[in-house]
Formats: sequence, structure tokens, C-alpha cells
Amino acid sequence: RDAWWKQVSGFVLLGLCAASLVLSLRKRWPRFQLGRFDQWRLLHSLLGVGTIVAAGVHSGFRLGENLNFVLMSSFLGVVLLGSGSGLITALEHRLPGRAGATLRRGMTGFHVLFFWPIPLLVLFHVLAVYFY
Repeated sequence: RDAWWKQVSGFVLLGLCAASLVLSLRKRWPRFQLGRFDQWRLLHSLLGVGTIVAAGVHSGFRLGENLNFVLMSSFLGVVLLGSGSGLITALEHRLPGRAGATLRRGMTGFHVLFFWPIPLLVLFHVLAVYFY
């Protein structure tokens, strides 16, 4: 609950989230071809686990109130949908027909959709912490 540690953990969390977005560059920017895609996927997963730990440390494992609750709910939605997408990706070859690919695309789409409000919510969170 020390303000200095909350600030440090918040910036670590922000850095981990930003680093996890690098997977999107690898996937969508043809000139960015460093490494194999499966290595990037593993890195993205490890960064996701790191963000869960950092969010727990930062929040004291509380969901917060008002916009902080919305921010944490969105974050947890991203994490749950991302881990679900990863699980479906790992099991896709065992699912019948195109079911695995369809489920994976849906989960990944919702994973990205839940991420969209997070930058604005983080901005509001930071402004509220520093100015109120």
C-alpha cells in the first residue's frame, strides 16, 4: 500500500502490457520478421502471466471502485480471453472440423476487443492518481 511501490508496480505493469503488444507487430507488419512466430506467441504468454502478477501486486488483489473497477475488469477480461485463446490454439488440432479455428478466431477477436478501452482507462487512472 506504499505509494512508491504502487507507482513502481504500475509502471512495471504498463511496461509489460506495452511489451506484449509487440506480438501484434510481428503478426501484422511484414518487415518485422525477427524470430519465429511460435517464439513470439510464447513470449506474449509469458508477458501475460507477468502482467497478472504485476496487476496483483499493484492492486493488492482488489478490483477497485468506479473507473478502477472498469479498468481491472477490462484487464481481467483481456487476460481470460487471451488465456482461453491460447488454450484453444493448443487444442485446436483435437477439435472436430473447423470448430477449433472458429473458436480461436472468436476468442482472439474478443481478446483484442476487450483491450481497446484499456489505454483510455489507464490514462484516466494515471490522471486521477497524479492530480487528485
